[in-house]
Amino acid sequence: MAAPVPPRRLDAHPLTTLRRGPPVAFRRNGRPARGFGEEPIAVALYAANRRVLSRSMRYHRARGYFCGVGQCTHCFMGVNGVPNQRTCETPCEPLGWVEDQNALPNAEFDALAAADVAFPSYLDAHRAFIRPAFLRPLYTRVIRMMAGFGKAPRTPVAQSYRHESLTTDVCVVGAGPAGLAAAEAASSTGLHVTLLERDEGVGGRLNRLPTPFLSTAPDAPQQEGKAWAAAQLTRLEHQGVRVLTGTRLIGIYEGHRLAAATRTRLVEVEARATILATGALDAYRPFPGSDRAGVMLADGALRMLNEFGVLPGADVAIVGATRQACLLARDVEACGGRVAAIVDEGQEPARRPPLVEEARKRGVPVRWGARIKRVVGRVEPRALLLSDDRIPCDAVVLATGRHPAVELPQQAGCRIGYDAADGGFRPDVNADLETSAAHVFAAGSGLHVADEWTSHLSGRLAGRAALHGLSHLLDDEPLAAAREAYEAHLRRIGRRRLVEVPP
Repeated sequence: MAAPVPPRRLDAHPLTTLRRGPPVAFRRNGRPARGFGEEPIAVALYAANRRVLSRSMRYHRARGYFCGVGQCTHCFMGVNGVPNQRTCETPCEPLGWVEDQNALPNAEFDALAAADVAFPSYLDAHRAFIRPAFLRPLYTRVIRMMAGFGKAPRTPVAQSYRHESLTTDVCVVGAGPAGLAAAEAASSTGLHVTLLERDEGVGGRLNRLPTPFLSTAPDAPQQEGKAWAAAQLTRLEHQGVRVLTGTRLIGIYEGHRLAAATRTRLVEVEARATILATGALDAYRPFPGSDRAGVMLADGALRMLNEFGVLPGADVAIVGATRQACLLARDVEACGGRVAAIVDEGQEPARRPPLVEEARKRGVPVRWGARIKRVVGRVEPRALLLSDDRIPCDAVVLATGRHPAVELPQQAGCRIGYDAADGGFRPDVNADLETSAAHVFAAGSGLHVADEWTSHLSGRLAGRAALHGLSHLLDDEPLAAAREAYEAHLRRIGRRRLVEVPP
C-alpha cells in the first residue's frame, strides 16, 4: 500500500469561491505555522498535515478536526493565553500564539498516550489505584495531570466585556436558508426584525454546498449557495433587518427573552415573536477508531473543502450512503481527490437514490450491507477495515445522517416529539409551523432534515405566520400562499406535512 498523501490546499476551487483572507503567520507551541486571516486555526494546521490537535481526557488518544462547526471538544487548544478554544471556529491571527493542552510534551507526541497501550480494554481509576495506601497521593496527582483540558492562566487575560440590551418585534435565530427566508418575510411589512447567527457570515450550509438547491421545485434558484446567501443579506439590509453575526445564542427564557454572546459582549434580546432556525447536526456512528485524528463528520469535511479549499485527504472513505455523502464525494473528486469507497451498513434499497446512482456512474465504489470493524491506524487513518475487505484511505468521513438540533426549542418550552422518518427528535408544530409555545416558530433543518429549498420555504412560512400572529399581516392571502407553496413542495419530494399541535 502506498504511503498516504498529505492533505492538499487548493490554489483555486473548481466549483466555488474560497473564503480565506490575507496570509497569516502564527505559532503553535513556539513553532511557526501559516494560514489565512479568515481560516480557522484547525483548518490551517490540517492543511499543513498537522492533524493532531489535542488528546482525549482519559486515554490520551489523538484527537483532531472532527465536527468542524463548534459542537465537540476535539479541537480544544489554548489561544493567546485563553484555554479551551474551539480552533475549528477561531480564525488565525497575525503573531497569534497557539498551545497544546493536557499533553506531555505536546499533543502530536504525547508520552501520556502510553495509557492507551497499557490499558487496552479499560482503565478503572477508582479501584485500580488505591493500593498501597501510601502511594495514593502520587496516584491522585498523576490521574489529575492526565485528566481534564486546559489550565486557567496564571495571570489575568486582558479582556473587555460589555452588556447590551435590544428590543425587537421578531427575533430569528440562525441565518441559514430558513433563517434568511424567515427574516425577509417577517420584515416585509416594516416590522423590526433581528437576525442572530453564530458564524461570522450568513448562509449556514449554503456556504458548504456549491450547488445547494438540488430540488425538483421549478422556482428553486440555480446558483451558487454563497452568492444566493450574499444576495439575501443585501435584501435584508435594505429592509432594515438588524443582522448580528458571530453571536451565539446561549439561552432562551420565558419564550422570548434571549441571551446571546459574542467575543466581547453579552447581548440580551427581548422579542414579541421568535423563529428558531437552528439547523441540524451530523449523527455520529461509533466504532473502534472512529475518534482518531483524520476521522471527521461530513459537515466539517464539506466546510473544510468548500469554504477554505483544503482536501480532507487524498483517499477518502465515506461511511453512509446519504445525500451528504454523495455531495461530498462529488466535490472531493472535482477538487482532485479520490473517494476510496462509500460504505453503508444498511441493505441496498430496491431503487437507488438518484445521487447514489450518479456516484456509481462516476466510478465511486458503493458498498451496501458492509460491516465496519475498525479504522486501522493508531494516530491517523491508514485504512477502513470491513468484515470482508480492507479499504486503504488517509481520511474517513462519517455521513450517516443528520438530526434536528432541539436544545434551544426545548429551552424555549416547546413540546418535542420523535420523528421516525428522520430518526430524531424535533419540535411539534401546527400547520403554520408554530410550536406549542405561543409565538415561537420552528423552521428549516431544525424542524425536519430535507433539502435546502424545503428549509427556505419553511422559513418563509414561519416568517409570514409570525407577522400574522402579531396582527401585522391582516390579509390572509400571503400566509395562505406561503403555506401552499411549502405543502406543495413537501408533496413533490414525498415528505409528509408535520402537524402535531392543533391550530
